[in-house]
Amino acid sequence: MYRHSLLGGTPVCTNLVDNYSFEEEGTGWTIATGTIKAGDLSIPAQHEDSYVELKLYRWATSLPATSTAAEAVCTNRILNPSFENGVGGKDHWTVPSGAWVQGIDGAQTPYDGNGYMFVTLPSGWTAAFTQTLSNVEIGETYLLDLQYALGTFQNFLINKCTFTIYLDGIQQGATITPTPGPVSQWTSVVRSITVTNSAPVLSVSSSCNGGQVNFMFDGFSLVEEACL
Repeated sequence: MYRHSLLGGTPVCTNLVDNYSFEEEGTGWTIATGTIKAGDLSIPAQHEDSYVELKLYRWATSLPATSTAAEAVCTNRILNPSFENGVGGKDHWTVPSGAWVQGIDGAQTPYDGNGYMFVTLPSGWTAAFTQTLSNVEIGETYLLDLQYALGTFQNFLINKCTFTIYLDGIQQGATITPTPGPVSQWTSVVRSITVTNSAPVLSVSSSCNGGQVNFMFDGFSLVEEACL
């Protein structure tokens, strides 16, 4: 940013930005995520001896059609994570009998967007919905985050209606044992998972053996641990 003036008919340009080449470190600047570094042969400074290095990340809810796993750092690897796409909101998900995607229904409201997975469980019933993950790398560790809530029907005994997360049939963390409470009170569940094949199957299996309940699931996210 320069101020132009005339001195004896000759233009004079004055730089109004103080410490414009970061030679006085961070003086006059507020730097939230960057680091001031000295230029060297591999990364020379544009002006004088120093520059600011900024770490930038790209976030998205799904992979672009032309992207590959190698270039999709910090991208959500769950496709249709909030049940908004396809016929009945079920694109990329396999949905069992007793489960479906629905929208606002009285006090039952989504965590985000317009839809959520709704699972109704009579006593003695088990239902699992799944997604085959196609945008993951073997050996990579990811953080899975999902939201769950209870629906309006909650006639069940504590510890008798539960759900569990699996990857390729292997249980990921402890079984979740909700207790009766407010409808649509969304709660986060986080799991660290390591991928061992190129197309693992993520499964959320719900069961009830002492009463009846409605479970709701929404807002799935799967990103590399390094992104957080």
